[in-house]
Amino acid sequence: LARTAWQSADLKTLLAQELRQLLGGNMDENKLVGPTIELNEVASQAFGLAFHELATNALKYGAAQSETGKLDIWWRIEPDAKEPKSLIFFWRERNDTPLDEQNSNALAQKGGFGTKLLDATMRVELGGSINIVPHEYGIDVTITVPYDRVKASFQPSGTANR
Repeated sequence: LARTAWQSADLKTLLAQELRQLLGGNMDENKLVGPTIELNEVASQAFGLAFHELATNALKYGAAQSETGKLDIWWRIEPDAKEPKSLIFFWRERNDTPLDEQNSNALAQKGGFGTKLLDATMRVELGGSINIVPHEYGIDVTITVPYDRVKASFQPSGTANR
């Protein structure tokens, strides 16, 4: 955000920076798959928070705890004949062995502060939703938001006050 005068951030860049910061430098950015999406300021902050929360949980309870854990992340813009376009963001964690009960419960917890904050941010700030599905070997998270609410609007310099 600071590099773009607090106006926008590239989704993949924002995600990669957060993952590197929390999970270390061994992350393969080629595993982050999706179209280039320039997020507006509000969406950049919301997704930055989401990426931080998801990565922190992966580190504490999920796939990032072991070297055999897998983290797959992808996103797409989905057109819909009846609705405006949506940005769909997927986060999938998998382990080789089943999660122990404590870690499974922590990942799936619906009432934790971070999960409540994520839900409120995606729903209130962006008009979207977040769906968390626990799995014996990990967790699946899907964030769906209206694309028009997250994309950065191009505005040529000097036209802001016209």
